Amino acid sequence: MKIFDAHCDVLGKLWKEPERDFYKEDDFLQAGFPALAKGNVDIQVLACFVPVHVPYGRRFHTILEMIDIFYEKVASEQFRPIYTMADLDERVLKGEKGAILFVEGAHALEESLVQLRTWYRLGVRGMTLTWNHGKCVADGSGEPNPGGLTAFGRQVIEEMNRLGMVIDVSHLADPGFWDVMDLSSAAAYSQLLEALLRHYKEAEVLKFVQGNWLRVFGNVLQ
Repeated sequence: MKIFDAHCDVLGKLWKEPERDFYKEDDFLQAGFPALAKGNVDIQVLACFVPVHVPYGRRFHTILEMIDIFYEKVASEQFRPIYTMADLDERVLKGEKGAILFVEGAHALEESLVQLRTWYRLGVRGMTLTWNHGKCVADGSGEPNPGGLTAFGRQVIEEMNRLGMVIDVSHLADPGFWDVMDLSSAAAYSQLLEALLRHYKEAEVLKFVQGNWLRVFGNVLQ
């Protein structure tokens, strides 16, 4: 059985404790290479998440540090980066392991589309728009009176569509979720899709399905 795991925090753990080794048994890492092999995980999404204590002005650089950790300590002949659908097909068909880089939380953009394009050029192929709290692109699910996408958030969706990046709506509050579904011409997905659909009324789920709003990675990766 081929397993595609859509989220892990191993890059953040290596950023916090750089002496750790991705290729050695280590319970702290949770998703190091030995754990992926033992769990029969073929494709793994690696999230770059900037902790809330990192100040504005340092968030983008923190993502760059995590991307650097990926290329210096994680990516290898055993665990190759996936940039395109052809890469994904090749890894799966050959039974090899592969990694897809994501950013978790658009707060790390620091309100700059230049930063988004830079991440893409460095191999990032998707982004979770928010965490649980309000961000520059939309409100998270933890906000008491959430709104939808901000003006900048709409620009981010349009640019992610243009580049061919996967939009992760996990943690996004309902108004923002429906804004993404209406605005995005490309794929949106949630790591918690089953729970997400249980949360909505039958008419909303039907609208979701009829609109074909949940599209797979293959419709986005170029």
